[in-house]
Amino acid sequence: MITKHFIKIFLIFLIIIIGLLILFMSKFLYKQKKSSFRVYYNKINVDIIDEMKDYDTNIVEASFFTKNDVKELQQSETKVIGYISLVEVGYWDTILIDKLFPTDYLIDVNGNRKMDLDNKNYLGNLSSSHFRKILFEIIETRIFEKGMDGIFFDTLDWIDYFEYAKEDEFYNNLINGYKLFLVEFKEKYPDKIIIQNRSFTSYFEVSKKYIDVFFWENFNLYNENRETLKKFNKFKRQVIWNKTDVDVISFENECFNKEIINKVGWNFLFSDIEHRYTDWNVEVR
Repeated sequence: MITKHFIKIFLIFLIIIIGLLILFMSKFLYKQKKSSFRVYYNKINVDIIDEMKDYDTNIVEASFFTKNDVKELQQSETKVIGYISLVEVGYWDTILIDKLFPTDYLIDVNGNRKMDLDNKNYLGNLSSSHFRKILFEIIETRIFEKGMDGIFFDTLDWIDYFEYAKEDEFYNNLINGYKLFLVEFKEKYPDKIIIQNRSFTSYFEVSKKYIDVFFWENFNLYNENRETLKKFNKFKRQVIWNKTDVDVISFENECFNKEIINKVGWNFLFSDIEHRYTDWNVEVR
């Protein structure tokens, strides 16, 4: 004879199973909304501001914008996202450089500051609490005091580079520092949009729980090998599971790449590669 206790346990178990199934299905039923975007890192004028209103999202160099510029775009229901480099310390960014300590840079085995592959920019030490503090000061004054909707994290590909090069000290420094930075960012700005440019390793390991949009710069799967396609399929599953939107910009093989992106339902933009982010009149479609 079935007891009331058994029935009660069965019903609780059934409710848990149904809840898990709903959660599981909601992940895989997630569908990204189609939207348009543009990336522009140069000076603006009235005409450019007007044309920016045609896009749902504009990723910009915040230094060229005033609070009124941002407000005007937002009144047209256009989101404005400010650029920040998290790893490379731009040689041009004297405001940032003047605030940094020697310990805010990555240091190689010879005691020299680590530089990018072009020997132009030094690499920042994300594990340094002071470096993160200065980044937040720049973010606040340059981006969020102007009322921008979110932030665009760039140069995180160094995490993937150091992982591939098996430079474990630099890799661990950056991946652990980035996690600390994301936690601090969410505490300070829980409602701001986060867009991450590339760095698949950091997405899989850390940022998938925090970011809203993964930006895939220079997307091109033409003639890629089986291993790359395997990683692509893994990435597709992860963004669905974590409800991460994906924006893609491609500079070659337009038709081939666009067809792939349309099938998976991400946002796609094709652009001429020359002056792609500094000339507003560059051809995009």
